[in-house]
Amino acid sequence: MKYLVFGLMLVAGVPLMAWLAMNSAKARGWLVTLLIFSTALSNSTKINFVSMEWYRGPDRGFEFNLTDLVAWALIIAVAARYPDKIRWAPYNTGWLAALYCFALISAAGASQPLYAAFSLLKWARGFVIFWSVVHVMRVGFEGPAVWRGFIISAFYVVFLALKQKYLYHMYRVPGPFDHSNTLPLFINQFLPVVVLLGLCDPVLSPRSAAASVLAALGLIAASQATFSRLGMLLSIGTFMGAIAYANIRLPGKRVRIATTAAIILVCIGGALAAKSIMERVKSAPESSEEARDEFNMAAKRMADDHMFGVGVNNFSEALTKESRYSGFVSVMQDEEQAGVCHHIYNLTAAEMGTGAKYIFAVILIRFLGLALIPALLKRGLEAGLLFALAAGAVALHVSGFYEWVFRITPVTFMYAVCSGLAVGLAEQLKGRSADCPPAAAGAPA
Repeated sequence: MKYLVFGLMLVAGVPLMAWLAMNSAKARGWLVTLLIFSTALSNSTKINFVSMEWYRGPDRGFEFNLTDLVAWALIIAVAARYPDKIRWAPYNTGWLAALYCFALISAAGASQPLYAAFSLLKWARGFVIFWSVVHVMRVGFEGPAVWRGFIISAFYVVFLALKQKYLYHMYRVPGPFDHSNTLPLFINQFLPVVVLLGLCDPVLSPRSAAASVLAALGLIAASQATFSRLGMLLSIGTFMGAIAYANIRLPGKRVRIATTAAIILVCIGGALAAKSIMERVKSAPESSEEARDEFNMAAKRMADDHMFGVGVNNFSEALTKESRYSGFVSVMQDEEQAGVCHHIYNLTAAEMGTGAKYIFAVILIRFLGLALIPALLKRGLEAGLLFALAAGAVALHVSGFYEWVFRITPVTFMYAVCSGLAVGLAEQLKGRSADCPPAAAGAPA
C-alpha cells in the first residue's frame, strides 16, 4: 500500500505541488511548512527499497519519503517560474562536493559497496533538500511558514513523547523515531528557533507567541523524557541561550513577560523531574561508556589503516567481520552484528579517511560561522533567527562527540533544512537593514 501511495504522490502529487508553488506565494509557504514538518514524519512516510533492516549501520536501504517529494516540487517550481533566481552552487557546495568525493572513493574500496550506496543516495537527497530551502527563501513565500513548520513539529513530537511516557509508561521515550537518543538531537536543532520567534516576531499574535513558548517548554520536557543526559543539558542550554539573546539584543515587553513565565515554568518542571534525572545519572551503566571507548579505538585503527576509510556506512560491517578491529571489543562481543562508533567525527574518519573528517569539520564550521557572525554583529529578527539556528547547530555538533545520530535520516534532513534557512537568512540580511520587516517567519523577499 505504501508503494502505491508513494507512486501516486510521485506521479500526481509532485506536479500538483509544483504547479501550486509556481502560481501562489501562499501555497509555497504551506509547502515550506510541510517540508519542515515532514522531517518529523520521516519514519512513518518512508519507502525503503532493497531493505536490510538487520544491518546496524545508519542506512539500511534506498529510502525516499515525503520530505523528498516536497523538495522536488519546490525545485521544479523554482526552476520553471524563477530561473533567474537560481544559483546552482549555493554556499558551501564546493566543500560538500569534496566530502561526497571522499565518500565515493571510500565506497569503491568498501567490503560492502551496497551499504555505501545507501548512504550516498541519502546524502544526495539531503543536498536536494538544502538546495530547495535556499531557493524557496530566495524567491519568497507568504505566511508564517517557517514558524508553522517548527511549531507543528514541536507539538507533534511533544504529543508522542508524553503519550509514550504517561500512557505507555516507557522509561526512555523515542518520540517518532526508533531510538530515544535521536529525539534530543532532532529537536535541539529547532528548539531555539521556536523560542526566538515566540519572543520576538511582531507578526505573531500574542496567542501564537504563547503557543511558541509552550511548545519550547514541551520540547524540553520531551528531551527530559528520553533521559539522554547530554541531550537534556543541551535542550536547556539552547533554550536559555535563545532567551538570553532575545533579552540582550531584541528587548521588549513581550520578551520580558515570556522570559519570566518561561523561567518559572522551567524551574518548576526541573524541580519535579530532578529526582528521576539524578537517578538516571547515577544508574547509567558503565558498560555504555566502555563500549564507546572500544568503538572509538576501533574507529581510530580503521582510519590509521585506510587512507579513505573502510567505506561509508561500512563501520559496522568492518567491526563485525575483521578481527583486527573487533578482537579487543569485550562489552558487546556477544552481539551478532556490531554497532556504530558513538562519535560522529571518529566515525567519519573511520569510514572515509582522516581527510574527510577535516572536510566535514570545515563544512560544519562554515555553516555555523555564516549564521553566528551576522547574529552577533547585527540586530533584528533575521539576526536573532540566525543566532537560534547557530545555537541549534552547536547543540548538534557537541552531541556528535558522544553520538553518531547525525547520520540518522530525520536528523540529517533537519540539519539540511536549518542550513538552508541559515543561508537564505544570511542572504536576506545582506540586502536589508535590521529595521525592515522580518522575512523568515513572514514573507522572504
